[in-house]
Amino acid sequence: MRRELAGYILEYLEEALKQLGYRVRLVEYGLGRKHYRRGRYHVILTPKGNRVALQIHYDPLHCVEKTRYVGKDLEKEFRRIIRTYKMCRAKSL
Repeated sequence: MRRELAGYILEYLEEALKQLGYRVRLVEYGLGRKHYRRGRYHVILTPKGNRVALQIHYDPLHCVEKTRYVGKDLEKEFRRIIRTYKMCRAKSL
């Protein structure tokens, strides 16, 4: 799942991910990408001018799970990240 977030501040998104328990696993300095992991969730943040591209993947261990359930889980996780982002931004203002 990939979403382009316009008007979002990268620092608050990173803080929101850390509050949710994500850890930085890889930083691509040339592209500005940061990879975060928590459990089987893999989040990639890519800054693009005044937008941020947020990609969420779910890495199954040994079995292929039904994509409908995985899609719902990704949508739920995306909403959690955005809700936490809004709380982080509200605290700083």
